[in-house]
Amino acid sequence: MEEKLSGFSSHAFLIVAHGQKELLCGLIESLMSSRSNIYVHIDARNKILFEEIKVKYATYDNIKVYSEIKVLYGGIGIMDAQMFLLRIALQNPENERFHQISGQDMLCKPLDQLFAFFDTEDNKDRQFIKYMKLPDYQRYPKGGGVDRFSYYYVYDVLNNRAKGPIGLIYRGMNRCLLYCQKIIGFKRKPMFEQMYKGSNWMSINRDGANAIITKIYDKDSRHYMRFNMYCDEVYPISIINNTPSLNVVNDDLRYVDWTRKSSKSSPAILDMRDKDKILASNKFFARKVDENISAELLDWFKSNVTMN
Repeated sequence: MEEKLSGFSSHAFLIVAHGQKELLCGLIESLMSSRSNIYVHIDARNKILFEEIKVKYATYDNIKVYSEIKVLYGGIGIMDAQMFLLRIALQNPENERFHQISGQDMLCKPLDQLFAFFDTEDNKDRQFIKYMKLPDYQRYPKGGGVDRFSYYYVYDVLNNRAKGPIGLIYRGMNRCLLYCQKIIGFKRKPMFEQMYKGSNWMSINRDGANAIITKIYDKDSRHYMRFNMYCDEVYPISIINNTPSLNVVNDDLRYVDWTRKSSKSSPAILDMRDKDKILASNKFFARKVDENISAELLDWFKSNVTMN
């Protein structure tokens, strides 16, 4: 690893992953530089991948690998994993910019361009997140999108994506719980008067990171986030937007395709059809990618754009 450039702050890349070893290794290696500190959390259900990644990067001082939290679809696990990494990254005073990314993200601009963008005086002060105000009845006609935090969901107890007969039972129980709450007119009180929804993949500065961590780990706030649905897409975004001192830009700097419908993935898995659109965008990361479906696209960007 080359010596850190004097006078320049570090960037913390916080990766939450659950599988696809070669894809994850390619992402980690695309981010390696003298200004990078890389923190990886691997779903606690995949101990084999954790051990392989931990051993592979054991000699790198700026790569830390963890596997503490089970991440179940729709539950609090993914937010807890992200906050776990964010809190650790904040302990390093050199980290000034924090990028939340998934193991299915791809760097799509050279790192030098990313660093230069965030080094400008204007951008140093900005939080880059994608968000919308809730309720939003145009996008969510049936309830405005507030259902995800207005009722109790127990996806961390009854895995809504479990397979086989047990999965059918869990999904039926989850639907029954929601139905009963609606029938009796029960609704939970929101954390803020104005709530927001957006992408949990964001690029924030130290002020933004501290605002999130302070609120997330406040004992009086924790009960709002327990037993929600997709709380990672609500609470960090709502905290940022309800902190008046923060300068928030409604752009997460991620290229995502929600228009191409697929029975297997939403958003779409990117491939070579997306290359020119990614290049023409102002985005620094693209998602979602898959080590098989996106192999040609990943190889092209590695060879032509992001090779360090």
